[in-house]
Amino acid sequence: MSKLRRPSFLLLPPELLLEIFMYLDYRSLIDIRSTCRWFYNATNSRHLWRSLASDVQSSLAPAVRLDGYSSEELMQWTLRSLRARACLNSSGPLRFHSRIVAYKAARANKAVLLPGGRWFFSVHDNGSAFMVDLDQEQPQPRLLFTNTSHGRPLEESCTWIDGESLLPSFRVAVYSWEMEANRKTRICIYRIDSAGEDHNTPFVVTRLSTIWENPHRAKRYASALSAKYFVHYIIQDGNGAECVGELRLYWYSREAGALASAVSDKLVRPTWPSQLFFLPGERIGFITYDFIDVFSIKYDVDTATLSLISIHHVPHPQNPRHFSPPFIGTTQTYLVSIYEENLRRIIIDHDATLPPVVEEAGKVMLDEDIPDRAWFGPTACVLLRRSFNKPVFDVATYEFHAPPGAARISCREHFQSYDPPNSQPKGILAFDETVGRIVFLGRSGGGHLVMDLI
Repeated sequence: MSKLRRPSFLLLPPELLLEIFMYLDYRSLIDIRSTCRWFYNATNSRHLWRSLASDVQSSLAPAVRLDGYSSEELMQWTLRSLRARACLNSSGPLRFHSRIVAYKAARANKAVLLPGGRWFFSVHDNGSAFMVDLDQEQPQPRLLFTNTSHGRPLEESCTWIDGESLLPSFRVAVYSWEMEANRKTRICIYRIDSAGEDHNTPFVVTRLSTIWENPHRAKRYASALSAKYFVHYIIQDGNGAECVGELRLYWYSREAGALASAVSDKLVRPTWPSQLFFLPGERIGFITYDFIDVFSIKYDVDTATLSLISIHHVPHPQNPRHFSPPFIGTTQTYLVSIYEENLRRIIIDHDATLPPVVEEAGKVMLDEDIPDRAWFGPTACVLLRRSFNKPVFDVATYEFHAPPGAARISCREHFQSYDPPNSQPKGILAFDETVGRIVFLGRSGGGHLVMDLI
């Protein structure tokens, strides 16, 4: 009589093993890969890592285009994302690997970390635009372009990420914060596309449009870019009278070549800070300290003109100073914000007939001081403040639940001893919670402090 063989995972078919592996967390995947050669080879399946990568990405954040990744790159990115999620959801202390990215140029004003956390784009106050590969331990910034208008640098910017492109692709509008009273000013819009790994120049820059604005004594306080439109919020100097604010919208991608533009009715009480963003259904969201507005974009074919139609105006005093970017879901768009220690969620339904709603989610309990800077992701944020003249940053996680107002919030304080001391962070340039990467603006020398969860 033959002996019965002991049950063993090694006897399971590979496809069943892969189904089991898809339910493992980061630590378990690392352990199973080090168990034996059979399990190590079984976890080298591209199908496994592609499925895990799809699961780890938030449906509210811009999707990471992973089709161009090699199997090894896909596995490393997914493991890193699983590790970041495990760290953020744990109750233990967070640990970071820190390094400095040095620039010879002036300091950065605006920046964007492309989906995936690898490529970092920044515009500096001398008008230079750089791209950096942050996956390199000592990356070298690559100059993409330099832009000036009448000898003055175009130092401000806003971006739009092309989520449909298989390779990294985005658009950027660069402009000067201050408009001039005696001459026209311009807004330049570029498309920046990845050329692929086989090219000596990783990115190709194409100028799409130049918008010329008539002389005004005014300042641009907020802006937003989409595949079709550019909109900005300006406050004009009243020359002794009351200042007035207005939204200006441009259709820069018209095939006819000529720009179509629209100007909102004068905003009675211009305020700052403010947040501008595009919404599904040809709409624009506009949030300031005092109110929440939603505008509809209309185009008149007969007159070839644009117009902004106000569809919702919701007074809301004490709106926060710090806003997240808009997180666009299937039925609604929301922004996370903080006012003092109160975490809020501003919800704008994709049904244009429904007005915006503000939910009080709870308090982010800080030991002292309200944050000077903040950067939000869909489920986590970084808060930067100063304690005894030293930088302290907190990482808070939150999870929104039904009914409205119910949220799980946890916050952990982290004081870092930075070396050299002048690398102490002055502001937050970017945060990608998917891979656990934070980019801080350094205090001097034009460098950035990059911190990765480990």
